[in-house]
Amino acid sequence: MSDFLKGFEDPAAVARYAENPPRYMPGYADVQRMAAVLLAEHVPENGTILVLGAGGGLEMKSSPRCSLAGASSASIPRPRC
Repeated sequence: MSDFLKGFEDPAAVARYAENPPRYMPGYADVQRMAAVLLAEHVPENGTILVLGAGGGLEMKSSPRCSLAGASSASIPRPRC
């Protein structure tokens, strides 16, 4: 198991996982707001969007108008180079 995945064995770390992206990415809230605007403009109300890399689920809250399905690749083993 990778060091990254070992971090998910700690329930406290998992509970705080969604707090990290806004800390690490300046303008994170603005990017989320922009995504919501673009989705509202281009996706029909009954549309479905696949969100890849939705580990913390924050992206899943970006559009109340359509259905969002999330997938996270954190549990997929990656080859080491």
